[in-house]
Amino acid sequence: MFEELFDSVLKKKPLLKEEGSLSVDFHPKILHRDEELRELMLYYMVLITSCGERAVNLFIEGERGVGKTSTIKYFCSGLEKSAQERGVNLKYIHINCKLSRTEYKVLTTINSALNKKIPQRGFSPQDLLDFLKEFIEKENIFLILVLDELDSLDEKGAELLYSLVRINDDTIKSKVKRLNIIGIIRNVAFLSNLVKDIHHYFLNHPIVFEKYTRKQIFDILKQRTSISFNENVISDEILQFIAEIVYEIGDVRCGLNMLWCSTKIAENKGLNIITLDCVKQAYQDLVPYPIKDMLNHMAEHKLLLLYTITVRLQKNGNLDISLTEAIEDYKRICRLSGIPPRAYSQLWNYVQECKKDDILKVDIEGSGIIGRKAFIKMPGIPLNKFVQNVTSVLESKGIVVLTA
Repeated sequence: MFEELFDSVLKKKPLLKEEGSLSVDFHPKILHRDEELRELMLYYMVLITSCGERAVNLFIEGERGVGKTSTIKYFCSGLEKSAQERGVNLKYIHINCKLSRTEYKVLTTINSALNKKIPQRGFSPQDLLDFLKEFIEKENIFLILVLDELDSLDEKGAELLYSLVRINDDTIKSKVKRLNIIGIIRNVAFLSNLVKDIHHYFLNHPIVFEKYTRKQIFDILKQRTSISFNENVISDEILQFIAEIVYEIGDVRCGLNMLWCSTKIAENKGLNIITLDCVKQAYQDLVPYPIKDMLNHMAEHKLLLLYTITVRLQKNGNLDISLTEAIEDYKRICRLSGIPPRAYSQLWNYVQECKKDDILKVDIEGSGIIGRKAFIKMPGIPLNKFVQNVTSVLESKGIVVLTA
């Protein structure tokens, strides 16, 4: 039975010729960011022409899905290659601070990328800073450090940033400027929370990535489909329809996700083209890409809490629920699954992180310590699809949720 099903799927001509090119991790030629690339080149050319004479630190600002990360990866990879071809030992490290939220995790990641001999545990943040300073000087390394989603760091984020920019002042044997930082942020308001001294180390204004226009979104989707799809699978009219949706959402990554989901829906229906109905169905089930990506990197108990919140929201008709109810459900599922539950303080931290990541909306009602209650919503996210995604990630971690 399985072999017959497997063979029947293999015999069908796939709509996609290059499935991986619809991934956000696939980086073709960057479109519609020539001005930003030119500005970056003007600032960072000094790392090739006069390496070490000065550090170049700047911020990149823009909303989600406007090409910040892909443009910076494209630029820094190219700069690293050009520098090394000219005998400059330039290294590029890219860290997503949403995945490495603490000072310790960021510093461990940097050191591990440069020197894999350093143990992952047993050192203080100051030890790791000292290792970094000593190693880049000893090995004559010039470093571009990209801190992506910098505004996701915990309360010690500003302290970490200050420690990093001061490395060039504290080098042991010379005053050569070896560390250059690019901080990618979503909102310029983040900068107002930094101590004054940090601003002296960065360029006065961030490079701002504006929202793509409708035509630019269409061009980006067209580029991807020309790489990904076999001929005549998707029409320009369908792409225009998707581009309009993406323009309203503001995140090009959602368009790539819609293309992939629409393809799978069409293939499941036995179609050889993507129809408008396929796209509409994909849109109804769309979980924003950043959230899907975050789920894959979440702690198990955070996922379990999100699962219980989503299920209760489903039962409640997507009206808000109290955090107390959600935690009771979470404890019951942990008990049934034989998993020791986390303390309330840790669960509250998870809720705050999900609020910061735009997964949950949290409202506090009442006054006083005893009278206050937290109510949770999950606006703009299809609950059925979301709980499927959470369940899938839990199962990939070896956790089967028992509810009865």
